[in-house]
Amino acid sequence: MSFFFKDAVLVEMNFNFKIKLFNAICKEIGANKKILKEVNNNINFVKEKRDMVAHRGAMIHSMEEGIKLYTKRATRVMKKKSELLLTEESVKEIDEKRLAALNCINKIYAKAGFFRDS
Repeated sequence: MSFFFKDAVLVEMNFNFKIKLFNAICKEIGANKKILKEVNNNINFVKEKRDMVAHRGAMIHSMEEGIKLYTKRATRVMKKKSELLLTEESVKEIDEKRLAALNCINKIYAKAGFFRDS
């Protein structure tokens, strides 16, 4: 990947556009649909959790329980769906999904021949 493409083009794209571009490339090269679906599911899971962490307020009730993140509006209503409890287990699950997505992307790249020696 060229310096220009990586630093001038990819950095400026929003994440959703990068996912659409990735999917278009995978469709073009005939990537395995089952593996591609797994990649997208894992990426969406990680992205959802990342967005929750980045855009929500943290409230710590007890460190034994973990860190609860709420939307600003949810602190008034306290809907279960609008909270995220960060524990060692949930962080481990997020990391496993991230690594699974990367592993599947590597499978797609290898099958398409992107890892051939130049």
